[in-house]
Amino acid sequence: MSSFFSAEDLHELNTIYQKVNSDYENLLLTYTYYLQLTNENANEHKQQGFLRRCRLLKRSIDKVFEISPS
Repeated sequence: MSSFFSAEDLHELNTIYQKVNSDYENLLLTYTYYLQLTNENANEHKQQGFLRRCRLLKRSIDKVFEISPS
């Protein structure tokens, strides 16, 4: 049975997926530890809004790679 993706395409997707993991970790570090906001509402939005949406996006990408062929 032939695969929908070529071996090169799968390799490229896996490379990009690993970069997504690295970029996500860097984003979390930057926004959690290095970006200190003085406005309480802005800080709340940073924690509960932006970072939560980033986690959701990362989890969605993980799920796609879990079910897709490797």
